[in-house]
Amino acid sequence: MVVEVQRAIEIGLDGFLFDILTTDRSNPIAFRFDQLLTAAASVNSNFVLGFMPDMTAEFSTSPQNMVPYLLQYANRSNILRYLDKQVVAPFDAGLQTSGWWDAQLSALNAEFLPLFLSIGSSLLPYVNISFGAASWGGQQVSYVDAVIFEGNYVHKQNLSIWYSPFLQAPYDRTLIIFLPFLGWHQ
Repeated sequence: MVVEVQRAIEIGLDGFLFDILTTDRSNPIAFRFDQLLTAAASVNSNFVLGFMPDMTAEFSTSPQNMVPYLLQYANRSNILRYLDKQVVAPFDAGLQTSGWWDAQLSALNAEFLPLFLSIGSSLLPYVNISFGAASWGGQQVSYVDAVIFEGNYVHKQNLSIWYSPFLQAPYDRTLIIFLPFLGWHQ
């Protein structure tokens, strides 16, 4: 994981959002988050990791596992923060209601940066609890017009931050793909 952090820094990234698929530490994917936190701290104390609870994985059937899992990292210095609060940036956030998210954010004392499969009316119920938003979108450079539209749409909702993941092809589907921040405006 040290190599991944070093390479990210070399290309100008200052952090990753990590897709949290499971809280089961016997699963190698869950263990990678801890490894990445340790590696990031050893390489550069300013390199941060953000939480991306995947609402299509464990948290779809056991959403009550999310808050206790994230709370254990609350005091880590290399966790992504906004306004001195940890950031929660869930994948497919729309699978839970804005009221449910508001309760979780209160329990975590966190800020909300939801990722939706597409931006549009799905964002509207979450605007009042979010400081930004993201769209899974097309993920390819060829979709740049849609990316610009979605970014402008988010900003028209008076949200200050928008990002979109882009995948590099070819990529190895067995590896965890880290999503760089794009359009991180403050």
